[in-house]
Amino acid sequence: MYSRFSTPNIDLLETRLAILDGGEAALTFGSGMAAIATTLMAFAGAGDVVLHTVPLYGGTDAFLNRILARQNIQIEAVAAEADEPAFLAAAASAMAKGPVRILYTETPTNPHNEIVDLALCRKIADHIGNIQGFAPILVCDNTLLGPVGQQPLAHGVDLVVYSLTKYVGGHSDLLAGAVVGAKALTDKIYSIRSLLGGVVDPHTAWLLTRSLETVTLRMRAACDGAERVAAFLERHAKVSRLNYPGLLNVSERRGRLHRKQSSLNGSTFSLMSAKAVPRLSAFWMG
Repeated sequence: MYSRFSTPNIDLLETRLAILDGGEAALTFGSGMAAIATTLMAFAGAGDVVLHTVPLYGGTDAFLNRILARQNIQIEAVAAEADEPAFLAAAASAMAKGPVRILYTETPTNPHNEIVDLALCRKIADHIGNIQGFAPILVCDNTLLGPVGQQPLAHGVDLVVYSLTKYVGGHSDLLAGAVVGAKALTDKIYSIRSLLGGVVDPHTAWLLTRSLETVTLRMRAACDGAERVAAFLERHAKVSRLNYPGLLNVSERRGRLHRKQSSLNGSTFSLMSAKAVPRLSAFWMG
């Protein structure tokens, strides 16, 4: 088999990733952005509309607004934590521009950890489908919680995309991405991947297969460590705000939603600290 299409160990990796995420099929790529970009190109063309939540990972936002927008693909945004009336208004605005082919989201958002209601996204996608005759493909970037911490397919999402570089790879020795979902959908993405040449290389596929042996153990340990660090930073005098799902209160909507959708809190957080900006800059620069 020509390796631009696949190899035996890539096939094995994709089978295991699909099982891990509860999907029918998976495709792997040379990076998370390759997975995201190829997925978007597979379902949106000139004259179509992509409705997406904001904020998004910077690379995804740039691809939507700099690359797809130049291809006469219309872009409509809605706040990540929008309620149903606001989401319906954004859906109406999107449909006014043309056929909505994709509803794209990520949760938690990177790096502010806003929580998107996946069940509401499914409801909005179906609402759009009832009006225009077909539902947009609902895509969720699950990078910040990974397949162990959250299973978007179980909440009505059609396709899950990942950067495998983070949790799944986990050893800082590879760059890769994936998309998981129904085979009828991944087959369409496969045809674009084959033409663009974005498939993961066989050696990286081997490394990822190695990493899958410990992904659950590593993710739980990483989340446990992050919870301890977040608890310390939350009490720090120079931290004015800490964005971390593990600190959300279950008495509030965001906290209840996170507990409903997710089994882990993740290990990524962001903070605001106006008092310590000069020292933080020195710290990051080494």
